Amino acid sequence: MVPYGANQAPYYGSSAPSSGNYTYRAPPSAEGVGSLTTGFAKLNPAEDALDHVPEFASEVPSGRANPDKAHEKLDPDYIVRNRPHDFFTEGRVFMIYHTESAGNKSNRDAFGFTTVSYGETVYSQFRRFVVVKAKPKEFYCICVPITTYGGRATGKKGVDGRAHAIVYTGNKAPLKLKEERGLVKDPLRVLPSKPENVLDPKSRINLGKPYPIEWNIRVKDIGRLDEKSRQKLIPYWRMEAS
Repeated sequence: MVPYGANQAPYYGSSAPSSGNYTYRAPPSAEGVGSLTTGFAKLNPAEDALDHVPEFASEVPSGRANPDKAHEKLDPDYIVRNRPHDFFTEGRVFMIYHTESAGNKSNRDAFGFTTVSYGETVYSQFRRFVVVKAKPKEFYCICVPITTYGGRATGKKGVDGRAHAIVYTGNKAPLKLKEERGLVKDPLRVLPSKPENVLDPKSRINLGKPYPIEWNIRVKDIGRLDEKSRQKLIPYWRMEAS
């Protein structure tokens, strides 16, 4: 039996489209992120300034990327799940190579940007998500993102702390930053699938920004919220969705 999506191109690909007008620019690079190991892009579990679509050009590094990165391969831990109904359950944490519209305020010459058909620009980056609702009949799930907002957490200007919660690995939740306001929801704990899947202490779940994620794309398992945190996750999400 062929696993669902095994012969389908991922919705969020790791390279530029095979046809049409486009200009490829590789994903951003930072210390410990995007380095190559035996031909695969290996990620440091720590978050950096690469976990959100930049709102202003000054937030991303400028310069031209190496076009050879279009031929790099994802870490082999990124796979299409052959049992998606079992994997994409509430509280699952995973990582994907995510692409979305960059908006008209973005610096189109910066790393991670690709100009596609009709002159539109998209931004690609590695992102972590948490499943809040599975849609098994439609083969997708609704997820909310984990982000550090470039290391500023919810202290970043314009971020509503009330819609977020601290998310962490380990036995003790990190303290919020002194700049953070309105962060009143209880911290949520992730049980990592591997010891190296450690979240940055500034990681926050944005419960007010749901994303539909298809089940036929390559994903890397990060872990799952513990039972106590899963019981809080869904009410928190519904509170922000109402």
